[in-house]
Amino acid sequence: MYAFGISLGLTVMFCSTVLGEEPALAFSAVVEGQVLNLEGSPIPEADVVAIAVGDRDRSRTPHVRANREGQFSLRLNQPGRYVILASQEKEGYAKAFLPAYGVPAVPPPEVDVDEGHSRHSLVIRLGPKLGRLTARVLDAETHRSVEKGQVELQVRSDHSALVRQKPYSKGQFQLSLPPRLFNLRVSAEGYQDWSGNGSKEQPEFFVVELGDHREITVLLQPVTSH
Repeated sequence: MYAFGISLGLTVMFCSTVLGEEPALAFSAVVEGQVLNLEGSPIPEADVVAIAVGDRDRSRTPHVRANREGQFSLRLNQPGRYVILASQEKEGYAKAFLPAYGVPAVPPPEVDVDEGHSRHSLVIRLGPKLGRLTARVLDAETHRSVEKGQVELQVRSDHSALVRQKPYSKGQFQLSLPPRLFNLRVSAEGYQDWSGNGSKEQPEFFVVELGDHREITVLLQPVTSH
């Protein structure tokens, strides 16, 4: 009886194939386009992501990197409404959905992806460029590099708008900055935390304007053992 059931199942599958009844294909759609700056020039190698509206699970966010002409093709496996975002931090274009960077100059495009539309074309415009901060981290006594540590950037006017908290290495770090007053905190094992930019005028908070590049030196004081 068991062998008869297997035989019957194979017969049904064979008949379906012969009659042209193929199994249903998984959903698939493509969003393609180009990432440009406000002047209309391509932004090379931008990171492009599709955020599903109302979906808090960001672990399955589709993403792709554009080519040198800013062109991208992003495949989506679920229907729904998506916000298409782009960033290129090396060029000074940060992620639009980080609240500390403020409202984007051009709202990111949205698309409705469903069974009837398998391909969507759009343009993403980014800009203006953010300011950039380059910092060297040194031991305040020996002036040698403090190779590893942690850097935290937080906007002064909105303590919930934490831009970044990440480790740094090789005694230096770079950050894209919002054009707002912010607090910078640097920490490393065996050293006291450092805040601000070290100047007498603004020891705790400072600002870097759009498009500017600022270089600072962070001097960490060793923790004295008793």
